[in-house]
Amino acid sequence: MKRPSKTNLGVMALMVWTVSACATGQSGAPTQNPTDTPAAAASQAAPTATQTTAATPLPATPVPTIPAPGVDNIYIGKDETRQPEALTEAMVPIVDISSLESYAGSHVEIFLRGMTVNEQPILGGAEMLEHLILLMDGARAAGFVGHTVYSSYRSYEDQKFLIGRGEIDYLQNTDQFLAEPGRSEHQIGTVVDLGWGASLLDPYITYNNEAAGAYYQWLKAHAHEYGFVISYPFKSNAEGTMSNLFEPWITEYKAETWHLRYVGVELATEIFEYNDEQGRNYLDPYSTIIPQQFYLP
Repeated sequence: MKRPSKTNLGVMALMVWTVSACATGQSGAPTQNPTDTPAAAASQAAPTATQTTAATPLPATPVPTIPAPGVDNIYIGKDETRQPEALTEAMVPIVDISSLESYAGSHVEIFLRGMTVNEQPILGGAEMLEHLILLMDGARAAGFVGHTVYSSYRSYEDQKFLIGRGEIDYLQNTDQFLAEPGRSEHQIGTVVDLGWGASLLDPYITYNNEAAGAYYQWLKAHAHEYGFVISYPFKSNAEGTMSNLFEPWITEYKAETWHLRYVGVELATEIFEYNDEQGRNYLDPYSTIIPQQFYLP
């Protein structure tokens, strides 16, 4: 296996979500630069005609030390050579977050009542949920009060329903935004979509809401300490003519700043600390490193 190729990828200054915040390790809320989010680029550089919506092959794989395949490092995605069979059942027993001992007195209990913003119970594997409680409490200790959970575990049937609704809502290009049933990381039982208030933690809200933007910067810097990675980080080239802000590019789906997957503290830290030849980690838009390179078929 090779390290990611040394490519001329980058992002315009207005599109960079700084990785420097990730490297500081400070527990306080970082200061947001309003030009430091992809939403700032939306009005600056729309995708050009040369951009393609076809699934982009994953870049060359890094060489981390990875244990045998398991729930934390199994690949789930579009690449049928790495995932020949659709995932029909969760890979871990699914529980309600309110059933955990650590739930009592947590941010999730007091402020969220154990519910997503859509009043659905927060579900998933117990280990992931335990660390989600810690992450939410850690964010509150850092000064954030508006952080929420937008969605959590989804079954095969749930994903099938969303795809059907997506086809009605969008009519086309649904696969840019939603995984096919059996190929969604949500079905593993170790993924959550985060929100700010009642909104998804997407580039629009992180740009237009200063507190939400600071919260996202905090997540980039500290999510790995709780065992989470951002599955589909923002990517762009230096000229700003190509990015995954609106369409898949480098990542299998468009940038999902809200989508966190629990892979355990050890692997999450390894992914976070792995740098390319220019010293950039997977959260740097210039880098071709993505979490899926660390997962095994």
